[in-house]
Amino acid sequence: TSKTTIGYYLGNIIRNYLGWALYIFVFIASFFFFRRRERKGFLLLSYPVIYLLILSTWEMRAERYILPIFPVLILIGAIGLSYCWDAAVIYLTKHGVHFFDVTLNKVIFASALTVLILVQPTISSIKYLSSLGLKDTRTLTKQWINEHIQQGSVIASGPYGVDFPPEQYAMLHIPFLAFESERVAPFYDPRWYENVDLLITSDYDYGRYASELERYKEFLPFYDTIRTRWKLLFEVKPDADKTGPAFWLYSCPDSLRHPAFVSSMFERFGANPESARISNFLKELNNILMKKKEGQKSMQIMEEILKVEVGNVSLRNRLSEMLISEGRYDDALKHLQYSIQFNPNQPKVFAMAGRCLLRLNKLLEAEATLVKALNSDKYLVDAYDDLIELFTITKQNEKLKVALNNYLGIVPKNSSKRVEIEQKLKEVTL
Repeated sequence: TSKTTIGYYLGNIIRNYLGWALYIFVFIASFFFFRRRERKGFLLLSYPVIYLLILSTWEMRAERYILPIFPVLILIGAIGLSYCWDAAVIYLTKHGVHFFDVTLNKVIFASALTVLILVQPTISSIKYLSSLGLKDTRTLTKQWINEHIQQGSVIASGPYGVDFPPEQYAMLHIPFLAFESERVAPFYDPRWYENVDLLITSDYDYGRYASELERYKEFLPFYDTIRTRWKLLFEVKPDADKTGPAFWLYSCPDSLRHPAFVSSMFERFGANPESARISNFLKELNNILMKKKEGQKSMQIMEEILKVEVGNVSLRNRLSEMLISEGRYDDALKHLQYSIQFNPNQPKVFAMAGRCLLRLNKLLEAEATLVKALNSDKYLVDAYDDLIELFTITKQNEKLKVALNNYLGIVPKNSSKRVEIEQKLKEVTL
């Protein structure tokens, strides 16, 4: 069974660093506060209680989160010790034992009690301070990557403190949430990371998910697949000589890479409230896929982003270019029409739309669109090429002559393209 967050702090962190003795005195003081109905005691106790209750709602756990209540707990523990001392003196005196009447006895007993209170937290502090001199697993992981992974490679990683400058490696950041972690479950799918060169995993998040199997059951198949089917390149774990979380570095075998994403992967984003996080992740992933020349996956990503960012004209235009290169003119034309609606002052987009219409054999619309593009920008070479092709097909020689002469006006002298246009012009003129 997994330990609750409040159990983690109350039964582990506070007990270890406060020490068993002072820990017990805190509960004794709390008992006396309630028994004597001390308002000042209630007020003092309310701060750590409320703080712990708030902290118990956080899914992310860290020792440092509990530091603000330690001074108050020490004060409460001291009050508990005072109550116990007074109670012990009264009890012993009542039964004829005058041990505390002798000053030396008081000093010896107080010294022994002080040692008892301080011994455990002192040992814990020494262990912590000793760990600061150990090698950190994050440093060792970065060192291995620098030595074995080629500069410019793509690395996917969570927020583990293993970061690199963008000019060294392209990073794909796996989203992580300390609170309401279930929201990022759709990102924990190995298929998103098939095209990266290195995947960094750690028990920083895995240990947390594995501690509550039922709650985080959507996350665990990600780790199972990575561990059983991907290639392990490097592993480092904390031990007597190393501190920090465990790390496992993997690469995806070529046999597991797919040419396209499965639609169900995007469907998991449907009801997710993390729209901004999803959009940022998909943009990062898209840049990487374009770098890796994964055109099919890249187009899927862009279409998904545009469902949220409908007015993202630059992304829509880039998608249209890729769709045209794939011969998907109908799909490209739809996106270009959306783009023009958002921003009608785009001559290049009209030129692209004209090409789509030409390839779809919608010649009248193609001619009007290409002419509009060139009226706005006479230096659009592709628009001239498409318009010349259109006039050649429709045998509109007069218009063809005008288009060729206009084209000549922007082509550099002594270029092969100029020779080609002049030859075409002669053929039309004869």
